[in-house]
Amino acid sequence: MGCGWVRIGIWGNPNSFGEELVGEDGRTVVDGWRVFSRGLHFGMNIILGLETAFDSHSTVEDWYLALMTPLGVLVQATVIAMVVTVTQRMYELEDEHIHRMDVTRQAVQTLGLPQSVHQSAFPRSCS
Repeated sequence: MGCGWVRIGIWGNPNSFGEELVGEDGRTVVDGWRVFSRGLHFGMNIILGLETAFDSHSTVEDWYLALMTPLGVLVQATVIAMVVTVTQRMYELEDEHIHRMDVTRQAVQTLGLPQSVHQSAFPRSCS
């Protein structure tokens, strides 16, 4: 898609994209690889929804940004998902612990067990 946008731009002004090279006859030509790499970089930014992107200064930089940006997005998404999952599990385990303590406390009271059982089932640190 980005290559199409770049191609449309080149039809309007061929020197607006890519690096200008001077041919043997003295005319200015556009480097095709630069046009393609810039289009790839621009297309990747469109796909990822990036409104502002780094301006690249070479074909290699275009390729690097176009290929590494999705990788960076995947790494960031993975890290965020892991943090959210760990946090959810922590709260879930805490809720389960509180529920078990309530059930145990209710069972001890219902059965009318002696005070020594109360103290061993519920040490002061948990009460």
